[in-house]
Amino acid sequence: MSRSDRHVHVGPLMELLEHGVRWVYYAELGPLVRGVATAHSAPVMSSLVAVTGSDPVVWPGSDGEERGQALEPLYPGALRTKSRWSELYDLLTLIDVLRVGRRREVSLAMGVICERMGA
Repeated sequence: MSRSDRHVHVGPLMELLEHGVRWVYYAELGPLVRGVATAHSAPVMSSLVAVTGSDPVVWPGSDGEERGQALEPLYPGALRTKSRWSELYDLLTLIDVLRVGRRREVSLAMGVICERMGA
């Protein structure tokens, strides 16, 4: 199979994201730290849903402007994506919603992911 014959099977990918990421990339929220907003605290989600009664969620890092519960990012260079590659930052924060979000947040995040991936 050549490289040009490869393509992403979008349906199974969406299924994996919606139902599997939470279990494959288990996330545990940590203590309050300074960092970069992610999950429901990131701009891509905070404009869609107001989450009350919980602290913001951040990727730990001294360069961050937010203070919230620590969540280790899936990608080691994630903190740099906010200023260097905003589309990747948005997608990584949406994946974090799938990892730690409630049902409604997950549904909204999946809608945004599907829209951005053309699914």
